[in-house]
Amino acid sequence: MPKNIVYEHDYRKEKKQLSDKIHSEKSDRAFQLSQETGVYKAIGDRIRELPHVLNPNKKEFYEKCLAILERYAAHWGGYVKGVVSYEVFDSFIYLDLPFHEFVYYDNMDELTYITQNARSICFSIIDTNYIRMAVHID
Repeated sequence: MPKNIVYEHDYRKEKKQLSDKIHSEKSDRAFQLSQETGVYKAIGDRIRELPHVLNPNKKEFYEKCLAILERYAAHWGGYVKGVVSYEVFDSFIYLDLPFHEFVYYDNMDELTYITQNARSICFSIIDTNYIRMAVHID
C-alpha cells in the first residue's frame, strides 16, 4: 500500500521576517520623506485635474450588476448599495445578505458575468448576521 504524501509549509515565521524587512528604518524614512515633500498629494491633485472619460462598457456593466444584486437583496431580505465615486474614479456595489450561495442552475451565470467584468470581488463578514459582497468596478 503506497504511503500518503503530505506537504505542509508554515509561512508564519517567513511572513514575520518579510514584514520586519518591509518595515525597516529605510522604508519608514522613505515614507516620511514622501509625506514631507508632498509628492503623493501632488500626484493625486494632478490626476484629479485630468479629464476623465466614462467607459460606456463599464457603465453598462455597473447598471446590469446593480440590477442583479438588487434582485438578490429583494429576494433574500438584504441590503444593496451602489456607489459611483468621482473622488477615486471607480464604482462599488455592496450586497449584504445573511448568506451567499450561487448555484449552477440558478444564478451561476450571473456570478460568472460579474467576475468576468469586475475589477475585484470581496466577501467579508460585516457583523454576526451578514456577509458583504463588495464589487469594485473601474
